[in-house]
Amino acid sequence: MKNIDLFIFDSSLSFIGIVDDFSSVVYTSKMYGAGEITVKTDVTSENSHLFELDRYIICSTGEIYIIDGIDCDNGILTVLGSGALALFDRKVNLQRQFFTGNAGNTMCELARYAASVIPTGCSFEAVNLYFGDENISTYAGYESVYAAMCRIAETYSCGFSLVYSPNTKKFTFFTYGATDRSASQSANERLILSSDRENVLDEFYREDNSDYKNVAVVFGSEKEDGTRYMTTLDLRTDQSESAREVAVHAEKYRPSIFADDDNAYMNYLRELGRESLANHNILRTYYVCTDDESASLGDIATLYNPDLKMRIECIVSGIEIIVEDGHLSRNLIFGTYFPPEIKLSYSLPDF
Repeated sequence: MKNIDLFIFDSSLSFIGIVDDFSSVVYTSKMYGAGEITVKTDVTSENSHLFELDRYIICSTGEIYIIDGIDCDNGILTVLGSGALALFDRKVNLQRQFFTGNAGNTMCELARYAASVIPTGCSFEAVNLYFGDENISTYAGYESVYAAMCRIAETYSCGFSLVYSPNTKKFTFFTYGATDRSASQSANERLILSSDRENVLDEFYREDNSDYKNVAVVFGSEKEDGTRYMTTLDLRTDQSESAREVAVHAEKYRPSIFADDDNAYMNYLRELGRESLANHNILRTYYVCTDDESASLGDIATLYNPDLKMRIECIVSGIEIIVEDGHLSRNLIFGTYFPPEIKLSYSLPDF
């Protein structure tokens, strides 16, 4: 793996300069949200001129970040940035406007609704490459469009990204599903990571079930007879498992689009329950340092530990790149939980 360069653009995406002399760069890309970047370099007049808040960093590997933090200490300049998806965090919908469709279509509609956050002079397009057949309704009321996107993405395993082409000054928002590259299939090139294949340099597994819930009780609006709309979503596959409930309160507001359709309203309440359970999952995360450069976000890979004789299939939900002292390493971050029905997509496009 080669070193990288950092290209700096101002807030209107006009090119300013290149940074290729730094002590370290760590940046991540995520399937379900905006990544982050941290740059450490010496304090010089040139670096201080290049790095300013709200400017953009575009890595030579293609990722784009917005500078949102700068710190100077003991002669070291630390620059923090968030992935370009964070632009959608600036769009707060003060009206309860609903968007419907499958997860990918709904997120694309949200992106188009929030297109005003795209820098002036840049074009914008939203493309759906997620082929799920669910039909959901969501709104961004009282929260940012980005927060609504993240909830949908995590609930339905629908990846989303925002890429930028400096040549055309165009932002492209796209959604995508998982690509099955596990050992149990033959349609795609297999992605098998194991120390006995010599493509795992280091690994770390973490599990946290402290906030895990498996049953959602959703309280809706009041009916004319004084009773309340209510539904329970139980995701336990084994009923002997203890119920760990979470209450979802949606009593104060019934969306007008469901005013005359009780069935659609109940489906909406179930969606709220599903979203809540997605936010209260068992957090299983596998970190793998690998020199395999073929893995992409959304790939379902097979991980095998020959010492523990443990095999799991999980999805690449994050990619971390670390550049330090001229050496580049690549860490894959796997989330080992996803809904039973994985929505598959074709390979991601080259925008």
